[in-house]
Amino acid sequence: QHARALIMAADGIDVASSSTQDQDDLSTPELVSLLRELLARYEDPAFQAQVAKIQRAGVGDRRSALRPLALEAQAPVLRKYALPPDDSGVERLKHMVQRRIAE
Repeated sequence: QHARALIMAADGIDVASSSTQDQDDLSTPELVSLLRELLARYEDPAFQAQVAKIQRAGVGDRRSALRPLALEAQAPVLRKYALPPDDSGVERLKHMVQRRIAE
């Protein structure tokens, strides 16, 4: 649901007003495409089955338990958009989305 909210927010961004884009940032259309690809991966039945398995396991800190699974889904998409396929790439993506929403 979080990814879907980000896509909806990014879809409402006026491309012309995104003039504060850093040189290393993705364009707004690229960012929206990346988020759509992530959402598709998160909605994949195999991914959802793995999430459900972790949830059923009763892990105390679900966020920590889900992190490697999420990164496994995110890495190919991050790599496709020339972002590091690791936690630093996820942080850069979050930063780009937050800046676009704030503009």
